[in-house]
Amino acid sequence: METIKLKKELEKLFPEYEFKTSEDTDSVFGVLSQESKTFRDSSKNLIITKDRYIFVSGVMYKDNPDMVSFRYATINTSSEIRNYRCKSFHSHEYNKKFTSANEDEELLEKIKAEFK
Repeated sequence: METIKLKKELEKLFPEYEFKTSEDTDSVFGVLSQESKTFRDSSKNLIITKDRYIFVSGVMYKDNPDMVSFRYATINTSSEIRNYRCKSFHSHEYNKKFTSANEDEELLEKIKAEFK
């Protein structure tokens, strides 16, 4: 499947995201701008969430016949975290999920099941 077709399928799955493609790497990036939320996790760390991101890689090892080609996808919420009893914040990928597949159709099915 071409990257443009993959982008269109992702736009159907996630209409609230704004998707862009990269010609250099044949990757697809999706951004969901959302309202910031502040909360504490079970370890009393203070977390401030920001935007939600989807990344689908280009085809890995497509020019190497010795390796099996595949794509991977990640979804996460960009955030800042301040550990309990600490003063400074640092960047953090909150609620990050990862999936991969050899075929694009299989990857889309996994994205539907795991990222929704």
